[in-house]
Amino acid sequence: MHYNLPPLEEPTQHGGWFNSLIRTWVEACFHPIDFFNSVGRSDRLHEPLIFGSIVGWLSGFATALVSFAFRLPLLALLLAMGGEGTAQTAFSVFSEAVWVFIMLLFGWLFALVGILVSSVILHIFLFIVGGAKKGLVMTIRTMGYACAANVFSIVPLIGGVVAFIYCLVLEIIGLARSHEVEYWRSALAVFLPIILVCCCVFSSLAYLVAILGALAGKQTYSL
Repeated sequence: MHYNLPPLEEPTQHGGWFNSLIRTWVEACFHPIDFFNSVGRSDRLHEPLIFGSIVGWLSGFATALVSFAFRLPLLALLLAMGGEGTAQTAFSVFSEAVWVFIMLLFGWLFALVGILVSSVILHIFLFIVGGAKKGLVMTIRTMGYACAANVFSIVPLIGGVVAFIYCLVLEIIGLARSHEVEYWRSALAVFLPIILVCCCVFSSLAYLVAILGALAGKQTYSL
């Protein structure tokens, strides 16, 4: 389907706002190259932020609700059995229910903050690799629409992994097409923060292991 801008930014041409919202999700997920080409033709922010917030909110709430629904029978069984773990089980049920309620009320806010923070981080790395040709606004637009993949997190067990990987794919394609840069630049911008975090985690673990080893050695020597 030919379109100049993302469907959500031209709702009258796609059967109204709700239909354009659905069409935006379909195009972003299944026709990302053409879709993110259209993302690069505008600098409007409220539509991608609204889209990302809605998708993130629905995905987060649905994921929390599905998780609670799967665990509730087991938690109810443990409560019925009683014993020493009754209080802990009851607290687990209460915590799960509270989290579902929190996601219902504030899931959109978590999604919005996540889009803005991740956009700033990615834009910094995109600038480092020489790919930030159209400014931070374009990166925010791309990240807002790339949230379309979060819907797959609703699927139990494997949904979170699928959503994470597909989000990375959409971010790489989206940044390359909207900023009009090479794919290797957008891929570097996406993967460098992940690599940096992994390096920090492994370094911290190695440091902790070294400290524990030194303490164990001192105790052995004192004996």
